[in-house]
Amino acid sequence: MATPSASEKSVAPIVVPGQLTLRTIRGKNGPFTVGRLATPIGEFAVKDAELEQYPEGKYDGDFVIRYIF
Repeated sequence: MATPSASEKSVAPIVVPGQLTLRTIRGKNGPFTVGRLATPIGEFAVKDAELEQYPEGKYDGDFVIRYIF
């Protein structure tokens, strides 16, 4: 029986208050959006295709962290 890797284990997501800062990077393959999430437990780089639908700016709220790599 194989041991499941960390990415295969089911872990409950956590919800933390914070501020998400989005900015658009203009790369050689076109523009893409990157995010930086500042929370009381740390600062995280956010990569998700869903970010593309939001304009640059700062967003305050409660955020769900599902995976940390």
